[in-house]
Amino acid sequence: MRNFLILLILLAVGGYLYTHQKVWLKVFVSAADPSKEPYAVQIQTREFINGPFTKVVEVVSGNRWRVEIAYPSKPQRLVVVGNGSIAVSNIPAMPLSAAARLDARPMMSNVFSVSAQFKKIMSAGSTITEQRDGHACAKIGITFQGMAGQVWFDSTTAYPVCVIASANGQYTEAHFTKIPINFSDPGTEEFFDFSHTEPIFSRYLTP
Repeated sequence: MRNFLILLILLAVGGYLYTHQKVWLKVFVSAADPSKEPYAVQIQTREFINGPFTKVVEVVSGNRWRVEIAYPSKPQRLVVVGNGSIAVSNIPAMPLSAAARLDARPMMSNVFSVSAQFKKIMSAGSTITEQRDGHACAKIGITFQGMAGQVWFDSTTAYPVCVIASANGQYTEAHFTKIPINFSDPGTEEFFDFSHTEPIFSRYLTP
């Protein structure tokens, strides 16, 4: 449900940006679309306004991906490594199909798709600019088919910073932090090594 609400609000924002192109005036100068390049991101999510956060690290390079998750109620970190065809986990009992469903790419592709639209244009007065998670952000609020949501983008890079959405009594919140990694370093190959399913990104998963 959490990812579904995030996806819905992002699609609504994408539609808003597309249909309001005439009011956009300022062009963003930013890096290449992250969805086209290797990337690493920390995502903190929760399903209650004051509830605990689940921390997730997602690392993607082409078809290869790695997800590490720290659930607030479980001491063991979940690690899944995939290559677009199969996925393996550090939990032996986890079915391969369940591991594959943790593929980070579909949702993040939608996140970056909206970001790619937003980084080309900036509203004159139709967005709210405010501080969020240490970033100066442009904020867009959307109400769509009974769903209310807000999205914050870094006002310089257009990188997604935060998504908050609610619908039918359900709530979801996600905070995005880019993890700086030099993927030209040969050492990053271990991120996608099926034999390396011990947590690598513990510093981004600890409270």
